[in-house]
Amino acid sequence: MMVNSCYMIGMLDNDISKRYMEITRPNAEEMLDCDIRVFDAIQPNTITDEQHNKFAAIKSPTFGTMNSKPFTDTEKAVWLSHLTLWRKIVEEKRLDRSAWVLEHDALISKPPTLFPGCSSIFANDVGQALAYTMRPHILKRLIAEWDNDDQMDMQIDTFMSSWFRRHHQSKKAACLFFVDHLTEFGTTIRHL
Repeated sequence: MMVNSCYMIGMLDNDISKRYMEITRPNAEEMLDCDIRVFDAIQPNTITDEQHNKFAAIKSPTFGTMNSKPFTDTEKAVWLSHLTLWRKIVEEKRLDRSAWVLEHDALISKPPTLFPGCSSIFANDVGQALAYTMRPHILKRLIAEWDNDDQMDMQIDTFMSSWFRRHHQSKKAACLFFVDHLTEFGTTIRHL
């Protein structure tokens, strides 16, 4: 799997996000052997009414919980950050290469092993949005599903996991690698 670009989603004007990136960005550059470009995350206070209306009033139950709750604005911002970055990657028109996407608090424990036939690689579990790589043709399909869905009722991790499990039955289609989710600096935006 050839990798074309490496991105880290972070908030350039947030001190906590910058502290995480001071640790995770050099780590990712070493472990993935690529230059990480920081993609400025969508923030809750910049979400438009049209974007808010794309989300269902109540989200589907997420991993490990049976409770259905409303989306927080932070969850919407995370979703929109990934979606906006996917669109940017697809616009790069390097469709033969994969792109790495990492959230600002993803610390890679060891370099991932790239097996022949892997179309995607996820951190810790299939579909986790903390860190992953996908080919642009898969990102185009994820974008199309977003565009064709009247109202999104899943968090980003749930959506990616569900989509991948529906469309890729082969165990070879997804490979896993292990990433620590840093929490010592706290959260950048409260999930209110």
